[in-house]
Amino acid sequence: MDKRNVWGQTAKLVDLVGSDAPLSTVLAEVVSAARVITGNECRTALFIHDLDDACLNLGVNGGLPEGYIAAIQGFRVAEHQPSCGRAAFIGDEVVVPEIELDSRWAPYAGLAEEHSIRACWSFPILSDSTVLGTLAIYHEVPRAPKGGDAEAMRYLATLASAAIGRSKLRAAFESELRDLPVEAPLPPPGQRSGEGVEALRKFVTAGAQHSAL
Repeated sequence: MDKRNVWGQTAKLVDLVGSDAPLSTVLAEVVSAARVITGNECRTALFIHDLDDACLNLGVNGGLPEGYIAAIQGFRVAEHQPSCGRAAFIGDEVVVPEIELDSRWAPYAGLAEEHSIRACWSFPILSDSTVLGTLAIYHEVPRAPKGGDAEAMRYLATLASAAIGRSKLRAAFESELRDLPVEAPLPPPGQRSGEGVEALRKFVTAGAQHSAL
């Protein structure tokens, strides 16, 4: 793992998360960084958790073949599902260093073999206790995380969570902006005195005095 590549990728990501870059751009960089950090021979993907239907849908593809993507689109989230399905259910990482030896992968062994997938690591993208999605890393040979692999993937998942959260806040803000301008209700004629202004002045003055204590 080339530390220069790691720092370059993560620094770029941190800048993107704090910018107004589209969510798709940020998440694509997360997937690209995962591939660089764990080795360009791997394939990566980011899945979005559909909380209503309890399933995972592809958000960003980092080298997975179309046939595999088609087979797992809408993958069910459940305790006894392999890798991403289980990680999204339990809210914790699921590392399978050798798929052939994992009983949860048995129903999908043929699919994995067809697409040369021998190991799969899945890291949940969390917002508090809510699983927003998963970051998955696939290898063509049996492999467990080594060195700082797992820690780096957790960090990338955290950045993905921050980007999704920021996007939701921005969308909510932009939605509220679309509701503007509005008209404030005015008091009936004859009831517009200086009493309200005076009350506001006293409130602000009292607050300033309290802050000075």
